[in-house]
Amino acid sequence: MARYRKVDSRIWNDAKFMALSNEGKLAFLFVLTHPHMTALGAMRGTLAGLADEIGWSAKAFAEAFEEASSKGMAKHDPKASFVWLPNFVKYNRPESPNVVRAWADAFDLLPECGLKFKLLQHLKAFVKGLNEGFKQAFDEVLSKSMPNPEQEPEPEQEPEGDTTAAAPPVPPEAPRETDAAWLLDFKLVYPDRTGDQKWRSALKAGNARIREGHTPGQFIDGARRYAEFCKATGRTGTEYVKQAATFLGPDKPFLQPWTPPASKAQRQQDENVNASLEWLAQQETLDAAG
Repeated sequence: MARYRKVDSRIWNDAKFMALSNEGKLAFLFVLTHPHMTALGAMRGTLAGLADEIGWSAKAFAEAFEEASSKGMAKHDPKASFVWLPNFVKYNRPESPNVVRAWADAFDLLPECGLKFKLLQHLKAFVKGLNEGFKQAFDEVLSKSMPNPEQEPEPEQEPEGDTTAAAPPVPPEAPRETDAAWLLDFKLVYPDRTGDQKWRSALKAGNARIREGHTPGQFIDGARRYAEFCKATGRTGTEYVKQAATFLGPDKPFLQPWTPPASKAQRQQDENVNASLEWLAQQETLDAAG
């Protein structure tokens, strides 16, 4: 476990943090400074258990934690008891390659789930921005934990026989690292879905849209809107969430507003306002007639 961690004082200048309620700020800082938080910014924990530690009700803590979660500042898998702060390593950078090697022990302490895989991808992308020693240290201890990528279909075999008249095969364009750089941030905000997301297909679809002139920022902003929509409609974690490849497909759902439907309380308020306006209109009509 990490004995200490850095809390940047500029957190009080951060727009997302300052937008949290007082309860949201306290919940986030409690998780950030929790004694069980690992050097990876993730730990085993439940929201109910964290609430009990500081004497809150489970409902109150869950609502406060959700404020940070809705802004991408925190992630939680309740089934796996997995809690993660994605920006943790940004402000608690490893000071040497040996610190990266020690990440392996912390990683083993975390429960298996989809968020654990996202954390590993996040760490791999992070160390790419450091010097070679850090990248080598990561490859030594954590690269073996990376799952094998989805296998592409085997190419059709060339027919046997005389092929002297056949045109030489055209090698595929070598993929560039930047072609996949946006996918990690996209996956962090895209709503969870039952079943395989086929991220390789999503990558191809997204890159096709980029070639058409769209930007990864549009994908990520659209994913955030869609995540809010799925949460409001109860679709998160079900098969009713669009496959990521469809979301980034030719129909471009990522450009849609995905405005969540009004809540029951909001609908009632709107009805009350409309009724009041109608009553006022009737009174004005009666006054004019009198």
